[in-house]
Amino acid sequence: MTQSGSLDRRWTTIIIVLFILGGVAFRLGWLATIGHDYWLKGGTAEAGNIARAIAEQHSFADSYQPGQGPTAHLSPVSPAIAGGVYLLFGYGTPLSEAVLTAWALAIIFFAFWLCYRIFEELGSPPLARLGAFGLLAMMPLNFYTEIVNFRIWEGGITVVIAGLYLLHLLKLDRRETITTGDMWKMALLASLCLLINPPTGLGAYAAGTILMVRKVPRPAWIKTVLIVAVTTLAVLTPWTIRNAVVMGRAIPFRSNLPVEMALANHDGMVHDADRFKAFTDHYYVVHPARPAGWARFKAAGGELPYFDELARENRAWIKAHPGDFAYLCARHLVEFMFPPAWYWDSPGITTSTGSTGTIVKLAINWIASTLGLLGLAYGLWRVGRGYIYILPMLLLPILPYMIVQPIMRYRYIIFSMLVFLSFDLVGRLWANRNAARRSIASES
Repeated sequence: MTQSGSLDRRWTTIIIVLFILGGVAFRLGWLATIGHDYWLKGGTAEAGNIARAIAEQHSFADSYQPGQGPTAHLSPVSPAIAGGVYLLFGYGTPLSEAVLTAWALAIIFFAFWLCYRIFEELGSPPLARLGAFGLLAMMPLNFYTEIVNFRIWEGGITVVIAGLYLLHLLKLDRRETITTGDMWKMALLASLCLLINPPTGLGAYAAGTILMVRKVPRPAWIKTVLIVAVTTLAVLTPWTIRNAVVMGRAIPFRSNLPVEMALANHDGMVHDADRFKAFTDHYYVVHPARPAGWARFKAAGGELPYFDELARENRAWIKAHPGDFAYLCARHLVEFMFPPAWYWDSPGITTSTGSTGTIVKLAINWIASTLGLLGLAYGLWRVGRGYIYILPMLLLPILPYMIVQPIMRYRYIIFSMLVFLSFDLVGRLWANRNAARRSIASES
């Protein structure tokens, strides 16, 4: 590397470190002022309840209400980490929440750095990568999600594991040969994606299949598939066995799909003009975290009986309203990429739909989605190598969310990638424009 290249890399590192320090300071400042009510909240919603049960009862339980009993509502990894912190330092104590806040900050900035490295591997212009990193680090787009939710919820870990996996695939794609050790690492990361966030796992397995077809000799395909199958079974089996023993059913992922479908698919979400009110009204009736839903939950006999009851109701509604269900699925797909303003509201919290902050966030999200999709298309068309792996990792995780009501926390799994794709597109077009100008100048 030339001295100039070394200096460039040194300055790049300094800028990234400054972005990280600034981003950490902004998030902690938000937590100390606007978000101060969440500082000692002791986890959020179901994930926080499970983490508390792990610490105090040594049981993966009570996702909705105290005394509920065992649950399979979430995958085990994130609540287990938070539960371990609460076990050591106490539930909701300043030390516990400080440790979990530091953990959340570490994983989100590691996720941003992994995106930076992925696009460095793809040959994206340096200024484009720095711009994307800077926007994610410094703009207050997802502060609540990042430093409150991701203390316990799995979204931050999902982005990190998916980033490690995609970076690994891109490096393998450059190699002449792929070793057995490479295959095991690829299989392990894909399996963890599947366990922690099944929609992301879907994209990971599809991207891995593309790598196998492109880079693994056909005689080794069976070996590769066997490695992936063995690793997947090894990762999923302990959780599945636990659920079979404790819950009475072999659940490989999580149990809560029926309640999520019930919240998303009903007459109110089709016909009511105020969709936030329609969602909230149904949430208070159906969700076990609320009194009416909890009463139904107990009357049904617990988690799985209640979810089975909701599953029957969901099937009956879909059968009676197939056109409405198709319409809602299509709308969810579009809104996952282009979220409406009411997605920034939460049941029981004052709405912020018309606020300036929400409008700015809405604009940035829509611009990122538009340019990000165009950037992916441009990368597939003009750059080629590597973008074929981003395609399933970005788009396939969206599909399972078509049948439920998307929320901003779900969308986070693709947001960083969309931002980097947006800056990558602008950077490459700008570089091509400058190259064309230089070519014209040299010929004249």
